[in-house]
Amino acid sequence: MNIKIVSERTELTKRAIKYYEEQGLISPSKNNENNYREYNDDDIVKLNLIATLRLLDISISDIRDLLVNKKSIKRILKETLSNLNEQIYKLENSKTVISSIIDKEIEDTDNIDKYIKRLRKSLEYSVLEKQELLSNAINKIFPGTYGLILKNIYGRFFNVKIDTAQKKEAWLRLVKFLDNSEIFDEKYLIMKNINKMNSNDIGKSTNNINEMINGLLNNDNKTKEKYINSFISGLELLIQNDKFKENFSETISQTENMFKKNEFNTLDECLMILSDEYKKYIEITKELQLEADEKCKKKYGITFKGFIDNLKETTLK
Repeated sequence: MNIKIVSERTELTKRAIKYYEEQGLISPSKNNENNYREYNDDDIVKLNLIATLRLLDISISDIRDLLVNKKSIKRILKETLSNLNEQIYKLENSKTVISSIIDKEIEDTDNIDKYIKRLRKSLEYSVLEKQELLSNAINKIFPGTYGLILKNIYGRFFNVKIDTAQKKEAWLRLVKFLDNSEIFDEKYLIMKNINKMNSNDIGKSTNNINEMINGLLNNDNKTKEKYINSFISGLELLIQNDKFKENFSETISQTENMFKKNEFNTLDECLMILSDEYKKYIEITKELQLEADEKCKKKYGITFKGFIDNLKETTLK
């Protein structure tokens, strides 16, 4: 049969049929009398298969492996699926970065290339690279001992796997926040006081924090009780010790302003999306703080939160 009939039966253009022949996917015979190509039913079958596989974005090279080199169709489909998944992953990452840039309403085209590269590259980081990025950012924002302690609070939750669109958005938001956050120095009282700690105090603080977090996540009742009692004993100290109350008032006021100014709650919000373990930890501590407030109110007639709120109002006045 001639190419016109083949085109009608396969719904392929003559140009496409000739191209597949040039690529060695079909080999029609040649009529010596008129020098025209002669196609048979086997060519029709192959052309229909080629057309179908091309609809699935299977490459000419892979189709040649199937038809000429007798490669398994199942293997080709698996490889194609893997390639498609990789393309989809990259496209989703690009989509997330573009949405992030649109939300930020960036107009500075001189620096946008660096910004895009930074966000796009961060999505491709391994788990270890993500941990390193977050740890280095905490060190940079909070130099000294305070940064070390913060890493001990947050560090175990930096083991993040970004496998959903929501996590990608949270990750980019977190990276942008860390990039734009100011560096806190010793003009803040809490930084000054904590940076005075010696190595032994730092070690004890680190161990206590890790033990407390482990205990809470493991639903240990003794740790929960200890956590609640820390609020009660803290309130007792504030009520009975005016000097401690004065220092605490100044510290908490500065710290709150420091975190509000830089929207540091972004770290908590993003980590709760990125880390199920961190979300669990926050939910547990919130629940225990409510219990502590009830016990404080029973014992002292005021909740710990209420006392702190009053203290802040007094400081502002």
